[in-house]
Amino acid sequence: MTSVTIVGGGLGGLSAAISLACEGFDVTVLEQNERIGGKCNVRQGEGFSFDTGPSILTMPWVLEQLFERAGENLHDYVTLTRVEPQWRTFFEDGETIDLHGDLPTMLKEIERISKSDAQGFLQYMNYSSMMYELCMKSFYKRSLTGLTELRSYHTLPELLKLDPLKSMASGTKRYIEDPHLQQLLNFLVMYVGSSPYQAPAVMSQLAHVQFGLVFITLRVDYTTS
Repeated sequence: MTSVTIVGGGLGGLSAAISLACEGFDVTVLEQNERIGGKCNVRQGEGFSFDTGPSILTMPWVLEQLFERAGENLHDYVTLTRVEPQWRTFFEDGETIDLHGDLPTMLKEIERISKSDAQGFLQYMNYSSMMYELCMKSFYKRSLTGLTELRSYHTLPELLKLDPLKSMASGTKRYIEDPHLQQLLNFLVMYVGSSPYQAPAVMSQLAHVQFGLVFITLRVDYTTS
């Protein structure tokens, strides 16, 4: 049996360990902290416990597939609850916008802010969904080593649809006129630590992903001996 050592017991390391173990490898995970889990952890002190996150999940299918590879059911271990509204955005001028995953409800919120942007929002969501579906053919299914490999999974028209020379902010501005709505949609990429003015337009897919937000309740015993 081939042995594999994984340095780091965060979510990525644990996912790799599970996948490799299911393929028959002898896996050892090395973790320097007191617990495995990385960001998915807990801090305790003075009688209090705090989850460090992540407590929200935008792509449940990733974990569902991981558990299926191990012959398990994700939903036997965690409870996934759809969040509505997902959050409330506050602006300096006093305006607020609630983000809803339910499309009719979100459209009403869009129209409350800017009726002229309702149709543009639907077009933007189609644009976002297209980006997501294209990435499902490559980025989300495989570990890519460069442009040559990326081209092997996409036709030239598909690559052009990814708007490789445009930023996320420019894509948002193409469909949405109201500055509040632009800022709301552009904020989605800031959640992962990027700037909408520098991040590529393909990151516009985050609207498609984010509008399916769910909350995770873990059924885990953190007690250590």
